[in-house]
Amino acid sequence: MKFIIITLALASLTLGCEISVKNVGENPFTFHIEYAGGNIHEADLVTGQHDNYECLCLPHDMKIIYQDIYCYHYMNCIDNGDYQVEVTNHAIYINVGNNNVETCLI
Repeated sequence: MKFIIITLALASLTLGCEISVKNVGENPFTFHIEYAGGNIHEADLVTGQHDNYECLCLPHDMKIIYQDIYCYHYMNCIDNGDYQVEVTNHAIYINVGNNNVETCLI
C-alpha cells in the first residue's frame, strides 16, 4: 500500500507543471524546450503571442532561437514560470516576472 501511495505522489509531482513563454518584443523567434534530449516542443512566436507548455516537473533545456543565434536557459518546470522574452538587435532577454534570468548578446 505504501508503494502505491508513494508512486501516485511522485507521479503527481512530475506531471503537474506548466510554463508560459510570451514574445514581448518586436522580433519573432522560436521557443524550444526539451528534457534529456527527448520530449521536444517548439513554437514560433511573433509579437504578443504566447505558448503554454505542460511539462514534467523536472529540469529542462530552454532555447530561444533567433535567425542563426540561440540563447540557452536551464530551467525547472516545477517553478511554473511565466517567461517574457524580448529579442532586440543587440540581445535576447529572458525574464521571469521582473527578474532577468538570461541575457544573450547578438
